[in-house]
Amino acid sequence: MKLGIAIPDNDDTSAVTAFSEHAFFSGASDSDREKWLETRRLLVTASEIPALLGLDPRRDALDVYVSKLVPSNDTYHGLNDRRTWGKALESGIAKEAARAYNWAALSMSGDLLVSRELPIVGCTQDAEVIEGSGDPWVSYEGKTAEIYRAQGWDEETGAMPDHVIAQVQTQLFVTRAPKSIVTCLVGLSRLVRIDMSPDEDFFCLIREAAEDMARRLETLDPPPATWRSSDALKLLYPKDNGERVELPKEAIEWTRELQSIAPTLKELETRRDELRNCIKQAIGNASVGVLPETVDGIAEWSNNTTERGEYMVQASSHRVLRSKKEKVKRGKR
Repeated sequence: MKLGIAIPDNDDTSAVTAFSEHAFFSGASDSDREKWLETRRLLVTASEIPALLGLDPRRDALDVYVSKLVPSNDTYHGLNDRRTWGKALESGIAKEAARAYNWAALSMSGDLLVSRELPIVGCTQDAEVIEGSGDPWVSYEGKTAEIYRAQGWDEETGAMPDHVIAQVQTQLFVTRAPKSIVTCLVGLSRLVRIDMSPDEDFFCLIREAAEDMARRLETLDPPPATWRSSDALKLLYPKDNGERVELPKEAIEWTRELQSIAPTLKELETRRDELRNCIKQAIGNASVGVLPETVDGIAEWSNNTTERGEYMVQASSHRVLRSKKEKVKRGKR
């Protein structure tokens, strides 16, 4: 498979973005999701670069590789998934931020743009912004986060999760915008704003990662598996074919290490269960147990009862032990 998109003959990019000097319009927007998804398969996108750099908490390079070769269904995540609500709230958060910060202009996007410099890399911005009269257009990215995920966001220091940094830097690589305004609505009650400048050193990492993925897809050379690769391997090799293959020499060390850690793993699992039971016993009939002092941000444990209705199986209930981190202090505005 060969990655990349050619610049169209009727290049009307200036009609959809202020950054047409460095990016061109692919012809796909997320308003036509089927076409947008199909076009994204021909590119390494801003949301995939974190996985290629080992920064994505859920996916790795093999996931990206497989997603280009094995199209997946456009799954609706449901009303109880944060991704559903993050997308639904995107426009409203941007418009309220524009009102609060008194931005001169806000243009919602959704158009898939491609780098003119490296037309195997693309991005879909949330919006483009002019802050004040006479200011240039800049890129905008909006996020949402639950309270317990807010530790990675700090307006005072400019800190944000690594995978968001990689995504936003890729958007800046494609558009060459002078900066990106990144907002994160934490717990539906606190908006964090961080301005990010382009980083040429990071751009080098983006180029290398994208070109490596393009080479792997063209030669059908999959990236090495990691602990995140289980789903990708199921898609890549859904069924066995009855053949016998000679494993690489590295498989000897993999086998030895698996054998060596098996007893320790069992001991750790046993000790984990023992420690959790000690906490459950200390909580007793209560719902929450408060620690005398916080431990790595964990302030308390809950052991609440979860009910399961009778549907195809007998109705039952069980308690679920969960740790809870201390409340995040509201940052200065």
